[in-house]
Amino acid sequence: MIAGTQTIYWSGVPSAYGTCSILATEKGVCWTGTPGTPVDEGILWVRRKFQVEHIVKGEKVAPLQQAVDELRRYLEGEALQFSCPLDLRGTAFQVAVWQELTHIPYGQTRSYLEIARAIGQPTAVRAVGAANGANPVAVIVPCHRVIGSNGKLTGYGGGLPTKEWLLSLERATLHASSDQPQDVGLSGEQGEPMQRSQRYQVGQRPVVP
Repeated sequence: MIAGTQTIYWSGVPSAYGTCSILATEKGVCWTGTPGTPVDEGILWVRRKFQVEHIVKGEKVAPLQQAVDELRRYLEGEALQFSCPLDLRGTAFQVAVWQELTHIPYGQTRSYLEIARAIGQPTAVRAVGAANGANPVAVIVPCHRVIGSNGKLTGYGGGLPTKEWLLSLERATLHASSDQPQDVGLSGEQGEPMQRSQRYQVGQRPVVP
């Protein structure tokens, strides 16, 4: 391989709204399409951001294998925070916003203002909105959890029906979980179903209200 070039690996996970395609380098996931977005859009995107030598279909690198597994479980209704490695390409500001999005807990939402405050730039609400819209790793970096300050859904690359579907999936999962009797141990903590969810949230920093 020529120095500085990359091999990009890709695979897909089916959903009710179409396949979610995932592209990754050996370092981490670099692009994920909203459900139903053609993989060709991702390939065009990575060719602009990377020096691409080969594009290979198949889960041949660990970050892609982990991402496919986690996304499949998420779409099946498991409450988890994604922990697959990421290879984010954007401006420093964009990457700061995208990283902050990964700290929004499953089933919750944040406003653009809250994200701006969380990254220490409370007046950059419009810039946060633009960065949110430019997020290349849909679902895994959960830009669908960002809504207007008035509580209304705002634009989404995959369309508002897809955004509502993803949020509804998370709400339904949490509702179903709350309806199930919990296994409580001697310490008073909930049993294995909740512990697995908690493991994905270790190390999250709080978001400024």
